[in-house]
Amino acid sequence: MTNLPFDTSLFPRELTAREEAERLEAVQAEAGRYFDSVTRRQRKVFVKAIMAVHVHGSQAHTDAIDLANQEWRTATAEARALYEATVECLLVHGNISDELDEAWTALSDRNKETA
Repeated sequence: MTNLPFDTSLFPRELTAREEAERLEAVQAEAGRYFDSVTRRQRKVFVKAIMAVHVHGSQAHTDAIDLANQEWRTATAEARALYEATVECLLVHGNISDELDEAWTALSDRNKETA
């Protein structure tokens, strides 16, 4: 279970816009670390596809980039859904629930099996 460096129950007043932005940034960074850890393989495939397009360049350049982006979105859909749920959980509770932690672990394990 991950705890952020702040506890939402310690904020008896409304947060300022700056504080809320900082809080959101911290939450997104934490969820992003989980996302990055389970999408390393997909990121390598995506970067390789984009690099190939830039090296060869052609009339189909835009189509190839669109295809690479679509493949990235498809390959990372489950991780993206977990990312969104993690951001929400962190904003509401200040930590990642056991259920989300288990879901991230299961996704990580599945990705290791297919690598």
